[in-house]
Amino acid sequence: MDRAVVFATTPATSGFRDGLGARRHITDPSGKNTLELLCLRSELSTVPSFEFALRERVSRLAAFRHPQFSPARSVERSSDIESTLALVSERVLQGVRLSDLLASAEQRRLVFDITAALCLIRQLVSAVGALHESARDVAHGAIGPERLVVTNDGQLMIVEYGLGAALEQLRYPRERYWTELRVALPSSAGLPRFDQRGDVTQIGVVALSLILGRPIRDEEYPARIADVVASACAVSPRGGLEPLSQSLRGWLGRALQLDGRTSFTTAADAAVELDKVLGEGQYVATPANLAAFLARYHGTGSDVTPYPPLPIATAVSSTPTPPRGTRALVSSGFDPDAMTPALGIPRPAFATLTPSRGTPIPTPLMASVGASAACADPVTPPRGTPPLASSRTPGPMPIPSPTLQFQSFADAVTEPTPVIERTPSRGMPRPLIPAAGLLSPARPLVPAPKPVASVENDYEETPERQWPKLAAAAVVLVALMTAAAFAGKREPMPAEAATTGTLSIQTNPSGAQASVDGRPRGVTPLTLELAAGPHKVELKGPAGSRIIPVTIAAGTRLAQYLELPQPDSGVPVAGWVVVTSPIELQLFENDRLLGSSRSDRIMVLAGRHDVDLVNQELGYRSTRTVEVAAGAVAPIAVEIPLGLIAVNASPWAEVWIDGTKAGETPIGNLSLPIGTHEVVFRHPDFSEERQAAVVTLKDVARLSVEFKKP
Repeated sequence: MDRAVVFATTPATSGFRDGLGARRHITDPSGKNTLELLCLRSELSTVPSFEFALRERVSRLAAFRHPQFSPARSVERSSDIESTLALVSERVLQGVRLSDLLASAEQRRLVFDITAALCLIRQLVSAVGALHESARDVAHGAIGPERLVVTNDGQLMIVEYGLGAALEQLRYPRERYWTELRVALPSSAGLPRFDQRGDVTQIGVVALSLILGRPIRDEEYPARIADVVASACAVSPRGGLEPLSQSLRGWLGRALQLDGRTSFTTAADAAVELDKVLGEGQYVATPANLAAFLARYHGTGSDVTPYPPLPIATAVSSTPTPPRGTRALVSSGFDPDAMTPALGIPRPAFATLTPSRGTPIPTPLMASVGASAACADPVTPPRGTPPLASSRTPGPMPIPSPTLQFQSFADAVTEPTPVIERTPSRGMPRPLIPAAGLLSPARPLVPAPKPVASVENDYEETPERQWPKLAAAAVVLVALMTAAAFAGKREPMPAEAATTGTLSIQTNPSGAQASVDGRPRGVTPLTLELAAGPHKVELKGPAGSRIIPVTIAAGTRLAQYLELPQPDSGVPVAGWVVVTSPIELQLFENDRLLGSSRSDRIMVLAGRHDVDLVNQELGYRSTRTVEVAAGAVAPIAVEIPLGLIAVNASPWAEVWIDGTKAGETPIGNLSLPIGTHEVVFRHPDFSEERQAAVVTLKDVARLSVEFKKP
């Protein structure tokens, strides 16, 4: 049965969806294996050369095998309503997409510490390094949390690794690749390139996401990624926030290509430096911590008990006397570690949490400074709870200064006691909430005895004696509000106003030495971040230099393209391109024909060229980037992809293709390099038959002979 028919008729279940398309899960014709179809969006698959590039790359990687890569089987036509093309891969059955895991962990506030993150980062760098070593010009091209799966036993699996060459055919700007497809790419002078350097950039984005414990947001990449790295903190195994070490922060910057002079170019380079970072001893990649996190993730499920609504702090204009039974802890030396359950004390208490390093501060205490604040929403008591009888009803007492007032829960609940939830959370601190079963009168829980200042009877004192204690409580609350505003935030606060801008410089020819304000900054093409204001840019080429003044506006991007003086006529300004290929190829640049691979060499201007290699008859098309030096020859070696051929004979025959025995007929879907092949049929009772077969990427080549006696 034809595979396209199988995919059209086999029931499919819906799965993950992202900017590339939707995933469908089907069973193969044997009924034994579950496959995953990435049904690519029609906007992508209808782009010219997209399908060819995808088929070529999947065919080329057909022999690549690695335990952390889910094999891509083929590219097929799809009957999906939203797609006409599908990438067929083996499905990872027991696992979750890393993007879903990070988003769910952030929403459920599951702690993902640095040791667990480094386990996955190390696996990713090692696996991508193996892919890069298989061929120098092979890259995944679309590494991201959406294309990574974490199995239940903590193994990181890489899926959909044949997309890079096809996505390059879209010719999107760098920002569009990120916002629409969640594909991160390094900056470049021209269109983005899907090479091994791009894979390293994508590894950096995944690593930063794992360290932060959340996905990178659209607005953070690429514009603010340097700020995110500079302010990133890691969650220690103990649960506190700690700044990254200088070596790990530097590794992230080199992976994210923040400085083109020191950035990693391959995953192997990144792996060597990561081992050095781990070798310092400050960080340890601990599989046990990763296993513990996955156990919490899968064990908790999606039925997480939500926190109760937070009390709303409101400003009040009058200062009624606090009810009897109200207790506030105003000791500045209060230790939250002393909060242990105790029985038999019937009154509720409000706990003041002293900020400590690494412990998120509850944020519900935000109120307007300079106004009195009160907890406006009392907790609703459980059904059947008897009301608490009040022995006296105090009247209001005027106080000639602002007063900090606490509203007691005594009128609504008999014996609730708030406890401090000390489990650290990522990205958002937990509020102060009652523990499970706390509202039951049979199990009152209160803080262990500790010397604190009580204001239970302050309403009986004179205003002059009451004011110092209330002022102390106000000072403590303001300090908590300030600490909560800073400690409760994981991401850096946005800058009030940008003070720098971006300058992009391109020259013809490229490779000019660039200096800004007398300071060397590298060679063109390059992108610089400069302080707002006027600058002097000097460019030195092989035949002279140019000085141009530029003015950088804060928060903007300025692009400069300059034609540098050409060398003297005696100096060569052109080079040659030589193509080595077993099939004839035509060379195009910007849809302009440069020549054919039959030529000994093709003359082009010195510099960088994006060359399209095309054979329309065989359905072959690929793009190569080559740097041509003046007076030199730049070689381009082409590896021909495989096509399919089906061979049959009546009666049967032995088949020899290009002098090598291929088997006996019938032979179906035999893989051969595209091009012309000589096929010989031999039968003991008949004379030998020779045929020429042309294998293409367009369709399966079919060849059949019928032996006849003379």
